Amino acid sequence: MKKFWLIIPIFLVWFLSSEKQVESFSKPSESVLQKETALSPETQPTQEKTPTPSEWWGVQRYHEIQTESFDSPLGRTLVYSFSQNGVPIIGMNIRLKERSDGALIEEENSYRPISEIPIHRNVLEEQATHLKSQSGRYQLDGLTADSLVILVREGLKEGELAFATSAVDKARPGVPTQLLIRSDDGKILRKSLGRKEF
Repeated sequence: MKKFWLIIPIFLVWFLSSEKQVESFSKPSESVLQKETALSPETQPTQEKTPTPSEWWGVQRYHEIQTESFDSPLGRTLVYSFSQNGVPIIGMNIRLKERSDGALIEEENSYRPISEIPIHRNVLEEQATHLKSQSGRYQLDGLTADSLVILVREGLKEGELAFATSAVDKARPGVPTQLLIRSDDGKILRKSLGRKEF
């Protein structure tokens, strides 16, 4: 018990002797303000405009940027994804990995300045209804015009409209399936089993 009482004064002395930074909340004096305004416009320091992500990577004006940040003790990962008029673009994103001190470790950039794709909602609703009515291996109950995405694939210069939907595989009804179906001809472009990828 006596040892415990000896530790308290030691911590108290250590706490009081540690240096703490104190910020002043007072207003600057009149002489300081006069010195700052006395500088001519040529000699006043200029604030340089920091570039935005869209300027760094040449993002087109019709592509909206969405940012996600994932923090961990080792650092942070920033993911920039893109959309056009609210329609997500798949296959085009930018991923930055930073250390905990803010230094950039890795940059993965799959952004391409594709041209703007015209989106006609009434035509897409008709196409979605037509694809749902076709009988085939997959039952496409979740297919709607709202499940529209723009797909950017390797080897193609432009993006293409597709529907990302969950489906029931009639051959394997118990396995969750997700399909990416081209909107104009109904071709299955990608298939994911067991997990949601797009």
